[in-house]
Amino acid sequence: NFGDFLNLFVDVKAGEYADKPIYVRAGRQELIYGSQRLISPLEWANTRRTFQGVKAFRQGEKWDFDAFWVQPVVPNATKLDSVDNNYNFAGTWATYKQNKTTSADFYYLMSDNASKITLSGLARAPFTIHTLGTRYAGSKDGFLWDLEYAAQLGTRGPENVIAGMATTGVGYNW
Repeated sequence: NFGDFLNLFVDVKAGEYADKPIYVRAGRQELIYGSQRLISPLEWANTRRTFQGVKAFRQGEKWDFDAFWVQPVVPNATKLDSVDNNYNFAGTWATYKQNKTTSADFYYLMSDNASKITLSGLARAPFTIHTLGTRYAGSKDGFLWDLEYAAQLGTRGPENVIAGMATTGVGYNW
C-alpha cells in the first residue's frame, strides 16, 4: 500500500463505573488481546491486521473489560482499504489482574462470514464460529507460565464445528 489508514478512530467517554471511565471507540483500529494467539495486528506480516467498528472498554485496578463488534479491513494495493461487509467479528474480553505479574483472561469471540468460499471442494465459508476461552499467565520468583484453553462450536458450510485448543508455556528468567 502506498498510503492507507491502519488506525483512524475516535474515543468518547461514555460514563463511569466504580470511579473508572468507560470509553467507546469507533473507527478503524487494531485489536490486541492476551498472548495474541487469537487476536493481534500481525506485527510480523507485511501489512498489519486492522478492523473497523465499535469497541467499548474500561480499565480498572483489578479488572479490565472490553466488548467489540468489528469487520476486518481487506488490504488493497491500488486504492484505500475497505472492510469486508460479509464478515463480522464480535466478542467480550475480561482480564483479572491478580498482581503486577499475574493475570487471567476470560473471553467469548464470535466470527461470522456470510461469503460463499470453496477451496479444493471443501466449504471454507459461510461459517459462524463461537469461541469460549481462558488464559492464565504470570511470573513468580523467576518462573514464567502462560496457559490458554478454548473451545469452539459452530458451523462451516453444511458441517458442524466442535474444536478446542490448549497451549502451555513455561520458563525461567535467569
